[in-house]
Amino acid sequence: MYAQTICYGMFAARVNAPTGAFFSRETAYKYIPKANPFLQKTFYCITGPELDDERVTWAVNDLADLLNRVDLAAVLQDSGRRTRQEDPVVHFYETFLAAYDPKMREARGVYYTPEPVVSYIVRSVDLLLKRDFGIADGLADNTRLEVKNKSGQGLSGHRIQVLDPATGTGTFLHGVIDHIYETVASRDRGGWNDYVSSHLLPRLFSFELLMAPYTVAHLKLELQLRETGYKFKDKDQVNVFLTNTLSQGDEMGRSLFASYLKDEANAASQVKYDYPVMVVMGNPPYSGHSANNGKWIKDLLHGVEDKTLPSYFEMDGKPLGERNPRWLNDDYVKFIRFAQWRINRTGYGILAFITNHGYLDNPTFRGMRQSLMDTFDDIYLLDLHGNSRKKEHSLDGSKDENVFDIQQGVAIGLFVKRPGGKGLAVVRHAELHGVREVFTKNGTANILTGGKYGWLWENDVVTTTWETLAPQAPFYLFTPQNIDLRGEYDTGWKVSEILPVNSVGIVTARDALTIHFTQDDTWKTVTDFVVLPPETAREKYNLGKDARDWQVALAQKDLNASGPKKENLTKILYRPFDVRYTYYTGNSRGFHCRARGEVMNNMFISNLGFHLCRQTISPHWQHILATNKLTDDSYVSNKTRERGYTFPLYLSPNNSKEKTLWDIDEVGPGEGRRPNLASEFTGQV
Repeated sequence: MYAQTICYGMFAARVNAPTGAFFSRETAYKYIPKANPFLQKTFYCITGPELDDERVTWAVNDLADLLNRVDLAAVLQDSGRRTRQEDPVVHFYETFLAAYDPKMREARGVYYTPEPVVSYIVRSVDLLLKRDFGIADGLADNTRLEVKNKSGQGLSGHRIQVLDPATGTGTFLHGVIDHIYETVASRDRGGWNDYVSSHLLPRLFSFELLMAPYTVAHLKLELQLRETGYKFKDKDQVNVFLTNTLSQGDEMGRSLFASYLKDEANAASQVKYDYPVMVVMGNPPYSGHSANNGKWIKDLLHGVEDKTLPSYFEMDGKPLGERNPRWLNDDYVKFIRFAQWRINRTGYGILAFITNHGYLDNPTFRGMRQSLMDTFDDIYLLDLHGNSRKKEHSLDGSKDENVFDIQQGVAIGLFVKRPGGKGLAVVRHAELHGVREVFTKNGTANILTGGKYGWLWENDVVTTTWETLAPQAPFYLFTPQNIDLRGEYDTGWKVSEILPVNSVGIVTARDALTIHFTQDDTWKTVTDFVVLPPETAREKYNLGKDARDWQVALAQKDLNASGPKKENLTKILYRPFDVRYTYYTGNSRGFHCRARGEVMNNMFISNLGFHLCRQTISPHWQHILATNKLTDDSYVSNKTRERGYTFPLYLSPNNSKEKTLWDIDEVGPGEGRRPNLASEFTGQV
């Protein structure tokens, strides 16, 4: 926090300093924009005249001296141009974070949203407000209304209040201000100053978790408003709050910043709970390994915090039955749920996000899709594709590029809840394939004329050609389906219903420790690992930090409880046509993270089985192999999302290992084995 505040606070101060003013560490705090009281207070504490810690003062002095010599007009001359890389304020931040803390950037999903995407979303929200809500001025509407908070206190507010719950560097609010300025200034340029103070700043809100983008967002939005001619007043405040959207309340440590953070969190909480926010828009982070695991957001996902919203973990009121629903805990899913809750709390409004497009068709998200259909009246889904993990390409076979510099495909979702609406949404779908951008030479300039960026600049929700979908149980897919063939398809049997005993393949969590090419190597590793002190074993075998379901101590305990003995050495089908060895106890959260003993123990009798994928990211389904041994979950495919399931043909009499196995190919049929076939199935065939 200190490092980021120094870098961006100092830059913000230098930008705000009057032309010709002497700039130094001692004077910098005076030039922090007054519209950011939190940053003002914080910055004074860590850079002001009273700072006398020689370990840091020399560095801050050096930075101030450097900034004092900078030609700031040259630095800022490209700010605000309508291209994705020419905003220096954002460029500084992305470059800084990529070098300073790349893991934080990945974990928090910090990626700048391309302006064509922002423009499409902002203009579409404006049109939906006009068309579906009868608000003639759209986002520029300045109608006031009286509301009460949860304590019954009256609040004076505006009809259209906008929230970006993961604002990053403020790109979406920047787009909203741009759009409103064009509307208001075109009819009354002289009234812009009064409009900003009375009707713009009081109804635009955003939340940000990280200090650097929080500072940049303030700087970016204040620069933008100054460029429009707005003159900030003493009490003006840009409502960008440093807080965690997915937490009920931030835990405040006993630090220098605690009281300032508490003020920010309290202000954000009032927006979150009390204000009748009508529009929630933005680009929330995508992170499958979510760091936001607090009770409040978990309860919200499961329909506990608000029982009027169906749980994402249920469908038709029944549990999904997913063995591994972790993708429902991705950060972008949590932000969609937050926005759904916020709009539902207001009673009407628009949710407009660009996110990972996995929720459109992944089977795990069927409860989420049904919940969204129950809340909203209209859903518009623009799949921008660009998923390099799926090797997506255009319909003609040509290149398909992502609008971001990421591998995961993305989609724009526009969700509309009208006053008095009863849900049961009409779902509409469109898609965009192709390259990111196409330029045409115009004299010496290259003009953006095509590609996904060009299309997004020129279109909106009204001009997009939508296909109306009819999502149906059991998956409620948000992608086009040939429903004419659905009846015939549903007469077939699911393989999981034919062979009811099945599971995902073994997950080791530590392949290098548990999987080997020979029995001898496996045995040597096991007998060495089990006797070492846990931290020595961790270092020797490069095991990294413990996870919830795999820990060094638990792995050693599992091995000790089993002997260890050579009888537990066995073959495992590790990858296609790649047979290796492992030590198998059948216990999960032991030597193996997920041993799948209820299924894999059946492979120690003479047996065969299928190993196949439930979901693929490849363009064609070709994901099935036979198995007669233990199987790793990546036996069919080493892609994370193409996880393989094992379906044994026979079940062991006692579902346990019956023989000493060095090569199970030589073992005959076990006595009393029985088919793994459902009686409902055998009774019909």
